Amino acid sequence: MSRYSQGGSGRQHHSRIIAWHVLNPIPTNKNMPLFSHPKQLQTQALSIGEKTLPVLIVAIHFSTALTLVVSILIFLLWLTAGCYKNAAAIVKHNQATFFALLLFSALILSASYSSAPFPKALAMISKYRILLLLLILPAFLSTQQRQKLCEKFLLAALISSLAFSLLGYFDLLSPEWVDRFLKSRITHSLFMAFLGFFSMHRLYRNDASRLLWATVLLLVGFDLFVATDGRTGQLTFLLLTALFFLQVFSFRTALLLGMATVALFCVFMFFSPYSARFFEGIEESINFYQRDPSVEHTSMGLRLGFWRDTLTIIGQSPWLGEGAGGIPYKFQQLFPGHPILINPHNEYLLMAAQLGIPGLLLFLAFLAAVLRSTAGLPQAQRWLPQGVWLSLLTSCLFNSSLMDHTEGHWFMFLLALYLTPQSSPQGEAQRISDQTPNARNFATSSPSGETPLRMSPKITSAFVSLMSAHKLP
Repeated sequence: MSRYSQGGSGRQHHSRIIAWHVLNPIPTNKNMPLFSHPKQLQTQALSIGEKTLPVLIVAIHFSTALTLVVSILIFLLWLTAGCYKNAAAIVKHNQATFFALLLFSALILSASYSSAPFPKALAMISKYRILLLLLILPAFLSTQQRQKLCEKFLLAALISSLAFSLLGYFDLLSPEWVDRFLKSRITHSLFMAFLGFFSMHRLYRNDASRLLWATVLLLVGFDLFVATDGRTGQLTFLLLTALFFLQVFSFRTALLLGMATVALFCVFMFFSPYSARFFEGIEESINFYQRDPSVEHTSMGLRLGFWRDTLTIIGQSPWLGEGAGGIPYKFQQLFPGHPILINPHNEYLLMAAQLGIPGLLLFLAFLAAVLRSTAGLPQAQRWLPQGVWLSLLTSCLFNSSLMDHTEGHWFMFLLALYLTPQSSPQGEAQRISDQTPNARNFATSSPSGETPLRMSPKITSAFVSLMSAHKLP
């Protein structure tokens, strides 16, 4: 039996439905969007993007392929959410983002005169797409709650990396599994240097969990100077320690603590069997400048050779450079028969070789803008981004840290995480209100903004009564 035959109430309900659709016709605009309301789609895309960011930070530490996939997904969500409409405002108020986009634009323009074939130039430019993260990620990091969530996942990834490294060192995990989960020694040591810096600040600020962070700090020190033995991370950690002293103590206290740290490091250098790589680096550098051929294929010998050859390339075209991806082709012209130089393992020299001296100055302006952006933050909030800045500054001396996939994504994510201004709870409520369609307006207006035909309450009541009196089958 049909529910409409159960009495007058069923017929009246049905009549009111018909009356509503007659009095509120659906507009027949041919340009009507596929979705009932675009803002619903934008809000959903924004929500998914916010939930995806923690996945990205974990992927950066452990999987290159997953990092690439998630980065593309976040970019598509950024477009779908309409966040590109705020791009001009972000660039206007954030100098670091402005110079990052300027640097990326310069690399794109350099493809027009690059010594490399156009596909190779584009391949090099694509490595620097991570500069766009400073424009994209802030849309999903606008509140303290989201930033804290991403920071928790960052710490989970860093501590997991520390655990894998220590388990491998003590043979509790097979080398195959360690190599599968951990990045290179240089990259891992950078991760650990920042984790140690973070632990210092938590140890200084948090009374409740001081034992935990003291333990993490000791394990980081053991991992850096005994287990992994990465010289870039070791140097970065020492510089970050000095920065920590200057941030939280008076200059006199910081100087005393710095002298004590130097004394401890000297004890490590001269009395520890794990300091051999430091002396190897010093000895290889001295022998290289004495033109000893035996050090040409050592770690420091290769790196110093890369720098020497890159300086020669810069001298050939100091003002425009060789363009994006042009270093190997210019190297082949200058040094035929030698192994081709692709990466000089120095971001400053790489920028100068590709974009000339103006490109190097542009890169330095970007670094200066990052530091200046930290000055606008409250004192306690500027400490960590200053540590990220110093880590990037140091890493770029010995590696091409923007061009390298993992380091580039990692540094840009952390800069976006700590430099994005936090909105107030009132501002967040307004943002949600702006992006969530009002139910009443959504029900009574068309997507094109046209208001459907309306009748007076008396005519509406008469129409409903007429429909109720009609006997439905």
